[in-house]
Parts: sequence; structure tokens; C-alpha cells
Amino acid sequence: MLHERTFRAQEKIIEEGFAGESLFIIVSGRVQIYRTFDNEKFVLTELGAYDFFGEMSLIDDFAASATVETLTEVTVVEMTRSDFKSLVSSGPEISARLWESLARSLNSKIRNTGNLVKMYYGLNKALCEDKEFRELYTAWSFDSPQRR
Repeated sequence: MLHERTFRAQEKIIEEGFAGESLFIIVSGRVQIYRTFDNEKFVLTELGAYDFFGEMSLIDDFAASATVETLTEVTVVEMTRSDFKSLVSSGPEISARLWESLARSLNSKIRNTGNLVKMYYGLNKALCEDKEFRELYTAWSFDSPQRR
């Protein structure tokens, strides 16, 4: 039911806009999860050993909302949607634990997204309402090597 896979550094495991069908549990290494806006990476988070991603693909057939790319060599254990369905139907105790784990993960991600929305709402409001802040913000060079 679980399949071990290894990915090289800078390899995409999941790509934004494409449907997936597997959950990945990181055994070793690190990945970065990001979205792309106007050809710019917006990093959402980094994950390491014992973290997992791709859980939404076990539930629905929608395209991935973010890209997962390896930062280092990464070993994962993969569970496909059909493996998940077999495991869930194998017994109520394992089913309850799997669903609880998925619910906790999704709850955490929703909370983090809510915090990001709140932060960006505040930034947008400040940019719209405060002329001095807007001028300072637009004058700031985000591409400056000193700022990296």
C-alpha cells in the first residue's frame, strides 16, 4: 500500500494546476511548497521529515493549488488514492485515525491561510489608505541584493 520513492534536489513532486492522486509522507529531506503569481514564487511553507502533503488529492480530483519542490534529496512514502480507500475501508479504527489526521492537517492549513489573508488585508488597507506608507512601500527595492 505504501511505496517508497526518492527525488533529487530541485525536483517537482506536485505541480500547481495539475491533478494529483497521492499523499506523500516525507521520510528524509526538505521540500518547499509555493504558489506562482505573475511568474514569481510565493513560498507558503517548507516541510521536513514526518510532514506530509498531497492529502487533498485523496479526497477530490481538483488540480493542485500549489507546487511542491524538493530543496534537498527527498525520500517519501507515497499512498495513492486507491490505497487510501482500501485502507479506510479495512476497519473503523484505522479509518477514524486517518480521517482525524487529515482533518488536523487541513485545519492547520486553513488557520495559516486565514493568518496570511489577515496580513495581506492589512497591507492592502495600509497601501490604499496611507499615502506615506504607499510611497515608502513602492520605493522599496525588493530585488536589491542587500535585501536578500
